[in-house]
Amino acid sequence: MAKQRHLTKAPIAEAVVDIRASLPQQFDMAELRRLPDEVAGNFQSPEIMKGFVGSFEFGKELEQPRSQAIDKGIVGYAYKSIDSTKVLQLRNNGFTLNKLKPYEDWSKLRDEARQLWNMYRNKTHPESISRIALRYINHLNIPHSGDQLNFDEFLTAAPQVPHELPQAVLSFLYRVVLPDPTAGAVAIINQALESVVDPKVVPIILDIDAFIQGNIEPDGDDIWSAFEKLHVFKNDVFFSYITEKTAELYE
Repeated sequence: MAKQRHLTKAPIAEAVVDIRASLPQQFDMAELRRLPDEVAGNFQSPEIMKGFVGSFEFGKELEQPRSQAIDKGIVGYAYKSIDSTKVLQLRNNGFTLNKLKPYEDWSKLRDEARQLWNMYRNKTHPESISRIALRYINHLNIPHSGDQLNFDEFLTAAPQVPHELPQAVLSFLYRVVLPDPTAGAVAIINQALESVVDPKVVPIILDIDAFIQGNIEPDGDDIWSAFEKLHVFKNDVFFSYITEKTAELYE
């Protein structure tokens, strides 16, 4: 594993702060159609998010199963930032902030997410929170000289191929789910080899989705204390999955 530290060129392609919330039944979705003046200038006009539920109908009188999509109407609005580096989703079941490149640091993302969550909370008055999550999608570009790449030099949990078989790997997909009893959290880790475009670079995705489920108070600081625990867990996972040689590529 690599030593934990701030990486100035961190390979983060996208970071996501997600909060699942239950809103009062009488809440009017039109309230989310307009942002308050203090943040409206940072975002473009919203895109409507619509919900659909699929169903299948079976019966002796039908020659084959019949499917239909039930329109659930407007479920939220997605706001893209003026500089196209963020997407804010305000939905009838929660709040999501997607931060795209360039990623600076956790404290800045956390503070912005907190400000926007407070805006959402003040508009919607959620009754409860059932899940919070931090997801970090990392794109690792591993240098490749043209010789056979030894994944173990860069990944601590690289795919293993039996010695009796050819050792060249064209693609792989690895998924594991890990608990963190201390934080009461779970992390879903996906590791995958993408299609090679540049023969001098091997692109690998390290996708970490850490979350806490349970009843969390919508008001107060409990939610943000929980997010701090998730961020620590996420960092533990990331640096445990890469070698020091990989970390040095992004210093």
